[in-house]
Amino acid sequence: MVESKAKEALDKFTAESKTWNLQQNPQNALAKSRLIFATWDTVGWLLYRQGKIAEAESYIQSAWLNRQDAEVGEHMAEIAEAKGNSDEALRFLELALATYPNYQRPGVRKTPSVIQKELTEHIDALRKTGTREPSGNADEALLQLRTISLGDAGGFTGTAEYSLLLSNGEVLDIQKISDKEVPGARERIKGVKFTALWPKGSEAQLVRNAILNCHTGICELVLEP
Repeated sequence: MVESKAKEALDKFTAESKTWNLQQNPQNALAKSRLIFATWDTVGWLLYRQGKIAEAESYIQSAWLNRQDAEVGEHMAEIAEAKGNSDEALRFLELALATYPNYQRPGVRKTPSVIQKELTEHIDALRKTGTREPSGNADEALLQLRTISLGDAGGFTGTAEYSLLLSNGEVLDIQKISDKEVPGARERIKGVKFTALWPKGSEAQLVRNAILNCHTGICELVLEP
């Protein structure tokens, strides 16, 4: 019953997404895209609880790649454990924990939330089993999840912000948000394949904002959280 309602909501969001364009209130479509990500996680978690691990992972992984949220990261860790990969589970837990800011303001640490405490306890439990510690900084790893290399900068430097309408891994439309624009940016971005952002079989269109950053000889596209 709960699963059917979640899938019914997802079908509704998907159908509506096919009417979106970047000329009419792209920020509204951006907010609704986040609802799709959250619903993918919900559907995936329901499938996981039914033991449908592969199908669940398709939904939850896409939600995670689009929305680095602590609860979604914890769900990825649970899937990794179900597959017998405790090393990967520990990494997802540390990434999930890193989605929370440590400080309320400079010099003042935030009081850990309930889910932060749960994540820390889960991490400690895995460490006690001898699970291998992940290498690399968790904050940097979160940023890398949203960063796509576009290759050589071709002599250009600068940054520009864009709104992207995406469908089935392809860029349907690009609209500039910032005043500046990097020469050749649209052609570079249109060549990116975003296929990992959707679960298998999804026909939803998505709106994502991204910053193109060309520096030190390379260009990178960074999807905004």
